[in-house]
Amino acid sequence: MKKIYLCGGIFNLDKKQASEWREYVKKKLYPFFKFLDPMRRNFRDHEFQSRNEIVQLDKADIMEADILLVNGSKPSWGTAMEVLFSFEKHKIIIAFTNDEFEKTSPWLAFHATRICHTLDDAIKYIRRQM
Repeated sequence: MKKIYLCGGIFNLDKKQASEWREYVKKKLYPFFKFLDPMRRNFRDHEFQSRNEIVQLDKADIMEADILLVNGSKPSWGTAMEVLFSFEKHKIIIAFTNDEFEKTSPWLAFHATRICHTLDDAIKYIRRQM
């Protein structure tokens, strides 16, 4: 079974902002995929002290994943680093931005396998291609 790492901002977002879209993806793509969701770990209120553990665990998840699904609608340092790390490991990177394609960062567009306008478009693409 293919595994999807759910990549997107967490730091400086409340739990709902960070997890709502991830839970939606799980409902839409279950049971066809396994999900690697960084929200399953709780580092709230001690991110700085846990920074090494956070990065090491996220990188391990990415190495295990077949696909990186990227929420590019709210760019973050972590998301950008995970995209680059995944690209260098030859992972499939599907990103959604909720923007017009012309407003997508050239960096994200270059490193992504596919850019989708919305989360639903990304889910449809994953279903068709995988």
